[in-house]
Amino acid sequence: ILFVTLRKPHKPLKVGGVQIMLRKIAEEAGVSAHPHTLRHSFATHLIEDDTKPEYVQAMLGHRSPRSTAVYVHVSNKALMGVKSPLDKPKKGRRKKSGGNKK
Repeated sequence: ILFVTLRKPHKPLKVGGVQIMLRKIAEEAGVSAHPHTLRHSFATHLIEDDTKPEYVQAMLGHRSPRSTAVYVHVSNKALMGVKSPLDKPKKGRRKKSGGNKK
């Protein structure tokens, strides 16, 4: 991810400048963050938006999918959408009534 200055000629910001801005914003928000955090967020959001993992891998410049997997984090929002197979009724299974009959 490239950050550029707001004034023309829109040169790339130096790493130190990005770190200072991000640290200030993170402190105001009450969170801990550094520039590399944005890379993790970028990859996670792409996956959550159903971008193919191989595209995310290419966008991050990784040779191995294992490298990309390090950058992808599962959010609580994504977990809440997962349906458990235990919640599905079994076909052909009837509820037992009453107690034990011999």
